[in-house]
Amino acid sequence: MACVARCLCVVTLFVCRACLSWLEERENSSRDSPGRFRAQDFDPLGLKPEDPEALKEMQTKELQHGRLAMLAAAGMIVQELQTGATLF
Repeated sequence: MACVARCLCVVTLFVCRACLSWLEERENSSRDSPGRFRAQDFDPLGLKPEDPEALKEMQTKELQHGRLAMLAAAGMIVQELQTGATLF
């Protein structure tokens, strides 16, 4: 159990550090007026492709995977309701 908590702490610190570095970079840039947040610019891990076609493909894949995950969650809920037993 301690290993899981330690892993969660490491992941949380990594994400916080990435977000802070993105915010610092954002403050130093003069592209927009100060304090204006643009969601399409939020990419703290640098995963957004530069090519518009690759970006469109990545967005489509993300949407499809999200839909599949929602179907899987719905299936798990129905299974718990039908059997009366919890999955986890």
